[in-house]
Amino acid sequence: MTSTRSSDTLLHELKQIASEVINKDVSVDAPLMDAGLDSIGATELSNKISAHLNTELSPTLLFDHPSLRSIVDALSPSFESSPARDFESDQDAQVLPTVAHEVPKRAISQTSGNAVQSISGIVKSLQITL
Repeated sequence: MTSTRSSDTLLHELKQIASEVINKDVSVDAPLMDAGLDSIGATELSNKISAHLNTELSPTLLFDHPSLRSIVDALSPSFESSPARDFESDQDAQVLPTVAHEVPKRAISQTSGNAVQSISGIVKSLQITL
């Protein structure tokens, strides 16, 4: 028996989290911003997904993948090849790309870099006030 999440299970879990953040039922195929997700909600949703999956996600995940289904499609290769999966030979094992936060700075556009810095500043100021 395997303990990995299927794409359908992950999609259901993310739908529950997103619906909680937005305070209404969310379609898995509709853009989250159209469902009422704003920038503060996007930060909250990203943090909740990160905590739920016990992993650090790219700060731009929700902008690069605007619907829950596209987020699951982007995350699924990571979970389908997790160590909890039944044993595979080294020849069959999938090689995963490096995580987004390890991308060289030259690969991040100036606009993305500024957005990430702005969000980081907001988060730090919120942490200080709390």
